[in-house]
Amino acid sequence: MKKMKWINRLSVLTLIGLWTTNVMAADVDSRTTNGIIEFGEGVGPGDLIKPNEEDPDGEKEEVITVKDGSSATTASGSLRIQFVPNLNFGLNTQGYINGPQEQPVKLLDYQDRNGNETGNKVPPFVQVTNVTGIDNLGWTLSAKATEFISTDSTPHTLTGAYMSLEGSTLTMTHGTTEIANGLVNKQVTNKIPTDGSSITVLSAENAKSTSGHQFSNVFHNEYTEAGTYTDDTTSGVMFKKPAGITPKKNHLYKSTITWTLADTL
Repeated sequence: MKKMKWINRLSVLTLIGLWTTNVMAADVDSRTTNGIIEFGEGVGPGDLIKPNEEDPDGEKEEVITVKDGSSATTASGSLRIQFVPNLNFGLNTQGYINGPQEQPVKLLDYQDRNGNETGNKVPPFVQVTNVTGIDNLGWTLSAKATEFISTDSTPHTLTGAYMSLEGSTLTMTHGTTEIANGLVNKQVTNKIPTDGSSITVLSAENAKSTSGHQFSNVFHNEYTEAGTYTDDTTSGVMFKKPAGITPKKNHLYKSTITWTLADTL
């Protein structure tokens, strides 16, 4: 008998609990409000970040400055060229001969964020920043060049000479080379045209989201951030002169490279 009384009492308490809950759940009013935050450009997105092939958490980001090139500022837009390099091939020690010539590009000296010398070098690279906040925004970075012409008072054109992109490593901020390769396409071996046409150096398709990252194409195969580059040159970019044209002795030749970033909206 005692057992049956306990079971009955438990059943009554359960029914009371269910009845009370149903009454409490009834809505008598409903309103909506907003949580608001606005994001400006900030300092971070305007920084030039040393390319790093393995930094998914952004903990290794090193802000640098490079004098031998063109770098953007925070006022340059939310989709921008962050950095493009001068391609300096130095002194051609083969001399002013008529035959074909090739010469690798020199590495870049880089400074810390305050412009102090570090004594370190990095292969030439291009860097694109996308902080638009727009998902699946496609874009392309292209390059074209003028012919090599001497800078003296009687200019001489080095007809047929050109710069060739021979190899590179893709990196991204808050990511890895493997992830970057899945988001953007880099150049394959190709000459930078001197006939008015251009080649695509980097591109992102509309189907891939690249916002919130900076992408770098480092013109050096198997580049690593921790690598020590002391040879002063890399074959990632080559100067090439065909046979049949003889340079002027002891004269500087210059080509102007135009880098263009465009979205594909």
